[in-house]
Amino acid sequence: MTRMLPLPAEITACTSIERALMSATTPARVLIIDDEMSICLAVCDILDMNGHHCEHCLTAEEGIEYLRAHTDIDVVLLDINLGHGMDGIEALPVIKDMYKYIQVIMFTSKDTLECGIEAMKKGAFDYITKPFEEEGLVKKVLAAVENRKMLQLNDLYLGILVHDLKNPLQCITGALEFIKEGAESSGDSMQKKFIGVLEGGVNQISMMINNILSVTKFESGTLSPVADPFVLERVVNPCLQGVLDEAETSGRTFAIAYADGCGACTINADKDFFSRVLVNIAGNALRFTPKSGEISVAFEVGKNDFLHVSVTNTGSFIEEEKRELVFHKFVGVRPDAGPHKSQNFGLGLTYSKMAVEAMDGRIWIEGNPEVPQTTFHFTIKNHTKGG
Repeated sequence: MTRMLPLPAEITACTSIERALMSATTPARVLIIDDEMSICLAVCDILDMNGHHCEHCLTAEEGIEYLRAHTDIDVVLLDINLGHGMDGIEALPVIKDMYKYIQVIMFTSKDTLECGIEAMKKGAFDYITKPFEEEGLVKKVLAAVENRKMLQLNDLYLGILVHDLKNPLQCITGALEFIKEGAESSGDSMQKKFIGVLEGGVNQISMMINNILSVTKFESGTLSPVADPFVLERVVNPCLQGVLDEAETSGRTFAIAYADGCGACTINADKDFFSRVLVNIAGNALRFTPKSGEISVAFEVGKNDFLHVSVTNTGSFIEEEKRELVFHKFVGVRPDAGPHKSQNFGLGLTYSKMAVEAMDGRIWIEGNPEVPQTTFHFTIKNHTKGG
């Protein structure tokens, strides 16, 4: 339905040729949440004329209710400065939590530009400043729709990949066990060495599959931590042994340190979540450490009942504004130093962030460009004392 109302002067028209080209793409279902009726009607008019379907709400609360009843919305245009009730920044996480693939574009003015950037860090797809041009608005909506499709396809392909990998991996694992038995009886050291390499590769593929499955379960809300007491060093030392062996074989230094003897401490948290986060981050550090470089893993139990873990490696540095990106699915960050400039951080860090936050902790990155050096920190809640 086209609303034949005059557009505000702040929205300028694009040419009829540009409109024809943009409207030839897949129609989008859009909801605009803005407390200015003139903006709502004008934007709806623009999008309708470009072949899309647009509705509007004047408050965040009304918009959230509308979304609950209309699960087919592709894109939400959300004003940061709403005059009544929740503002856009408050409404953003609520909307993002409702539907996995929904895309949010924030409306902001020039004096709140930093809020738009902050909103992107919190999950918004993009932002647009007022006043804006019709062409820019339509292009951002189309880009958001394409991003939604890409995320859906990525998840579809991941599901297919996991399914297709499982069966051959089981065959490889079974055959490897058979070969391993023969090597043990023959005492052939070279054969044992190659079997060790094969086992490492199989374990890496298994972890990749588990990361994919876990990320999907976290996003669907079907995976939660289960606290179970364990002695810290009894879990850490075995699960890092493979990373330690690989480091020593490749000429890198690997060290583990327990502050104030906390290795003997009992930690009450999800042992599987913790182990996988630790291996993912330590393995990532190893990938970005050059030969003769150093990796160190340190543990400290604080007075606030949190276990603090830091994993430091030399040879790489990540700029501060890029650090959040390493935890996003399908996003690669190009380190500014070191020999691994084109490598992707992978889903292991995506899983790690989700698992750490599920364990009431947080994860962050620090670094020193002069060395260069990168440190991943994460904390998890130790529930030993209750709470």
